[in-house]
Amino acid sequence: MDQMNDQVSAKLSYLLGLLDESRQELEILAEEITDKGLKEIVNEIADENYRSIRLLRSILGDIKPACLEIQVPILDPAQDLEGLFENCLGLENRFVRAYRDILNLWFPNLNLRRVLQHQLNGIKSGFMKLKLFTQLRREEEISEVSQVVHQMS
Repeated sequence: MDQMNDQVSAKLSYLLGLLDESRQELEILAEEITDKGLKEIVNEIADENYRSIRLLRSILGDIKPACLEIQVPILDPAQDLEGLFENCLGLENRFVRAYRDILNLWFPNLNLRRVLQHQLNGIKSGFMKLKLFTQLRREEEISEVSQVVHQMS
């Protein structure tokens, strides 16, 4: 990691901080969720973050995660599914930006670049599952409302 410049190191530190703090938020959220499917997806994203942190720390060694001290909770279990979905999209955008900020820089470690690309794909996959789950739930709700309206006529 001696060849890594300060800009890359700072961005990796930010990424580690984002992964760690969001993992903690996601774990807290998962404890509060009653829907089994949604809980499973949120836990999967948190687990992916945990694996990403461990792998990056094993590669980077001495780079410490930035302490971001997220002011507002990223996710609020009291929100409805739509609000939760919107906050998760915001979190996904933060991850994508953090990873792309690093991947757009030049640095000589190709193995690290591959790991970062793989991690980004894994995190995006978790959020895609969340989007699909939310879309299916919306369709179920619309279908239920249609059935009630049909029964009332």
